[in-house]
Amino acid sequence: METKPWIYGPLELLIHGIEHFFMDTEKDYRLALIHLDNSSELAMKSFIRFHNPSLFKKIKKDWRIISRYYERIIGVIEGNVTSFPPELSSKLLYNHEIRNSLYHEALTIPRKNDVYNSIKDVIYLFKTLYSNDYETALKSNIYENILLLLIEIEIILQEICVKKHIQVTNKNIYDILKAFVVDDSFSENIEEIFKELIQEKEQLIVNLKTNIDEDKLYDILIMAEEILNELENI
Repeated sequence: METKPWIYGPLELLIHGIEHFFMDTEKDYRLALIHLDNSSELAMKSFIRFHNPSLFKKIKKDWRIISRYYERIIGVIEGNVTSFPPELSSKLLYNHEIRNSLYHEALTIPRKNDVYNSIKDVIYLFKTLYSNDYETALKSNIYENILLLLIEIEIILQEICVKKHIQVTNKNIYDILKAFVVDDSFSENIEEIFKELIQEKEQLIVNLKTNIDEDKLYDILIMAEEILNELENI
């Protein structure tokens, strides 16, 4: 199935946000939140304008005004997409307010958890609006696929921690996964795969898209998929 071309712009902004998140500095958190907010806005605008022609036809005469305001864009989506959950609207609006504070008030300090939550919300937005097109677009770019898999691993780990009442404050999410290895939540071979994945992840983030050949990227992809499969079975 051919991926709709209008998904690539917002997806690229999402990937830039994830890259900055993994760089793990205050400056990068600030840039990540801006990229993520722009990604969500462009994803919704593209959905209305190109992905759903009947919806655009219905609001076309007001589009010039609607498209200027984030809140109105969400309102159109929420009022016309039955699969769009109301709580996602609240989360996106909250993230948008944080982004505005960072953009207009230089003294505002971004929090890592705000970036992490924003990434989760934007991914959820893509899956809700674009479904199969989102998955197809990822498979066409191995680097982007790996970054999204690494984030998916973190999201599932967080969910497991909540379910098991494990406190994660000030802990690296990968330290949490190591704990699951120790208490035998994982199969025996997963510890070595996970250790290698962490090493490769750090190298991937340092180099971003450079100095890593395609074979190595495929190795990382396979490791990430195996970890993710293991997590989903816990």
